[in-house]
Parts: sequence; structure tokens; C-alpha cells
Amino acid sequence: MLSLEEIDNKLIELRKIYNENGGLMDDILANISELEDDYKKLEKDNDIIEAEIKTLEKELTEGKFSEVDNTSNGNKFRDLFIKSSYFCRRDDERLALAYVELKEKQLLALDGYKGIIIDCDYIPKELQNSYIKWNVRQDFEKEVIRELSSQRSNLDDIIENGKSSLIININQDEFMNKFHKKTIQRQNGRNISVLEYEGKKVAFNQKYLDIVIMVFHNMDIKVYYPRDKKSPMIIESSTQRVILLPVSMDDIDY
Repeated sequence: MLSLEEIDNKLIELRKIYNENGGLMDDILANISELEDDYKKLEKDNDIIEAEIKTLEKELTEGKFSEVDNTSNGNKFRDLFIKSSYFCRRDDERLALAYVELKEKQLLALDGYKGIIIDCDYIPKELQNSYIKWNVRQDFEKEVIRELSSQRSNLDDIIENGKSSLIININQDEFMNKFHKKTIQRQNGRNISVLEYEGKKVAFNQKYLDIVIMVFHNMDIKVYYPRDKKSPMIIESSTQRVILLPVSMDDIDY
């Protein structure tokens, strides 16, 4: 089984090759009569690469990697940093949210839709009270930023204020059986998971929900189910806390 770091690195490598092949295929198309065999070979290679990318992304979604099973014997700080990185923005629209915040004994990350706080006793002293971009996987000390120009929200307060009185204690692997009502496929390709508890239905971006469930792999968790369809869901274990905002589904009766 591949580790999360290995999957991450493999995806970066495959996407780079896939994009480079795309450029070559455009050049070949301009001279297709002379280079038809080369084009067919590249097309076949791209199909293989695309299939492998999909397989790796499926493994990420299903949590089939070692770093988040809470039994890793590797670099514990790196493992928890990688877990935190899945709660960062991965574009340049709000650059400050592309960084994991490292305190003395906590890792924090948020992207505007979801956020995580992880208690961590393994943060190296030279990295404490700094920020590191989500895609760093080694040589962390070379990537440290001490200040960000954009002010970040107080995630602790947001999570505490978001907690409801609907509290359910379960194991992570029971989550979907307990709450999942149905999946709605939207025209934009973003699937929506509808959860239900005590008659209260709330909709979430399925990709984000998968990530939230993934990071609690094999943990006993406390779920603060949303007060209503516009309130956040909070999930916590003994070492980490997560907040996930719902999506608006006013256009659909769910």
C-alpha cells in the first residue's frame, strides 16, 4: 500500500507527464500524416496515465494510505502536516489560506469551507510559530514563513461557536451508515452528500465531506450535528477538531 506522501508525489509526477504529453500531442496533430504512430503511442500512454491518476485519487478519497491510520511509525510531524494540508486552499485566490499554521503544539489549516486543528507534540522548535505552504513534503525548515500579509481567522473560536447540542459519539467508520441519506449529482460535476439526523437534513460538498471523514480514520469521534441546514458540522476526537460548512441547496427539495 502506498503512503500518502508517495501518492501525493506520484500524482504530481503523473500530472506533469500528462500535461507535457498534451503539448506533444498538439505538435503531432499538426503533422499527423507523418507522425501518426507517435501520436497513437502518446494517446495510449496518456490513457494509462489518466487511469493511474484516477486510481490514486480514489485511494486518497477512500483513505487507503498509511499516514492517516494513526499507526504510522514514520515522521509523525510530517504525517500530521500532510493531514492538515488537505484543509488548505490549493489555488492562488486567497494565498494566505494555502498555508498550514504551526503553533507550539498545534497545526491549523482552513480554506473557507473547512478547517482543522490538530494537537501535535512533534513540531520541531525551529518550525514553531510559523506558516508552511500546503504542498511542502520535505525540508520544512527551508520553507518557513513567519508572517502572512492577510489576517487569518481565529479557528478555535469558530469551532467552539459552531458546536450544537446534537452530540453523537461514534467511531469514524460508522459515520456514513449513521448519517448519509443520499447523494445528489449536480450539473457542475460536484456531488452533494445529504446527511440526516433526527429529521434534520443538511447538504455538504461530497469531496470535502470525504476528506473530513478520512482524517479521522479509525478514531472514536464526537459529532456535533448542525443545528439547521445552514449551520456547520463539527467533528472532534481526542487530538483533533474539524469544522465543515454546508452548501446551499435552496434550488432542490432534499
